[in-house]
Amino acid sequence: MICTYLGRLAYRCPLLTFCFYYWVRFLLPIAYVLFLLQVGGQDHPDVASSFINIGAVYAGKGDFENALVQYQKGLEIKTRVFGSDHPDVAKSYGSLGNLYNSQGQYERALEYYQKALEIDIKVSGQDHLDVAKTRENMAIIYDQQGHYDQALEIYKSVLETKIRVCGHEHPDVAVSYQNLAAVYQRQGNHVQTKEMVTKAYHIFLKVLGPDHPQTQGLKPFVDE
Repeated sequence: MICTYLGRLAYRCPLLTFCFYYWVRFLLPIAYVLFLLQVGGQDHPDVASSFINIGAVYAGKGDFENALVQYQKGLEIKTRVFGSDHPDVAKSYGSLGNLYNSQGQYERALEYYQKALEIDIKVSGQDHLDVAKTRENMAIIYDQQGHYDQALEIYKSVLETKIRVCGHEHPDVAVSYQNLAAVYQRQGNHVQTKEMVTKAYHIFLKVLGPDHPQTQGLKPFVDE
């Protein structure tokens, strides 16, 4: 009843919609942090998560400096609570890497990705999707920097890991073929580009069907 009433008000008053959205995305996480600090103290996993959520809001608004401050607060708490070799700490390093990557600060991004990678390998071993994802993020940076050979080497390693973990016919495997195709295309290697795109297309076709956007997006390149 209350939700229906609020929905009608929001429809009639766009300003109310904006205020409600701002409250949910920004003010509510801050209020939650203050509540947790009073109830459980600063060194609590939920406090760390709330700082990171606030950081994500700042990042979404393009406010890099404030996002960085919140992410670092979350990382510091997680390190104190869980220790330095913990998957949640690795995720925080990964988030910081993503933030620096979004600002074009590639060396700093690689630094944090490397820290995340070392923890993930230590905790989960080489054949884990978290390890593959972090390596993939590093390959994206090498690709952006024009270091195509390094990008290809990592993308191929990631592909092998995904196949071992997920099997040959999985959308994540198709994404790796797409990544390889993009690098080959930038190198002017059209034969390899077509081969990788075709492999990705047939996986999407089998798993997601002919009408899925991923399948449709590749079909023109396969039909050439």
